[in-house]
Amino acid sequence: MATRFEQLADGIDDFIDHFLLGEGYLQLIGGQDRWSDFLREHGFITAGDH
Repeated sequence: MATRFEQLADGIDDFIDHFLLGEGYLQLIGGQDRWSDFLREHGFITAGDH
């Protein structure tokens, strides 16, 4: 359990852009899955993002 609160984004739209539809998602999962494949196929992230 965390002992401090960290702000991940300035707002819900920034959170969605970065962690659900962007490179932040790849940082969270640390790998590849079906959602990351979908994001690449639809141009949300590039093949070079890790």
